[in-house]
Amino acid sequence: MRNLHRLLNLNEHLEVWRIPSGEICVAYENCEISDGVALIGMFGTGWTFEEAVDDYFEKISGKKLVFNSCTDRRKEVRVL
Repeated sequence: MRNLHRLLNLNEHLEVWRIPSGEICVAYENCEISDGVALIGMFGTGWTFEEAVDDYFEKISGKKLVFNSCTDRRKEVRVL
């Protein structure tokens, strides 16, 4: 649950959904990862909510997150 607390500290909405395989997915709402000049959508998956959170946190650690990229509310955050 430690990674969940880290994700919630950004005060952004987390989306949670299930895909047809039955796995749970987690991602920030309206968020992409900055990869040079491109923005990439990313989410974490797992058979439990905790596994999905851990997978997502591992994928975004050290990356720059861009929220609401094409709006006047654009916000960039680096995940440590």
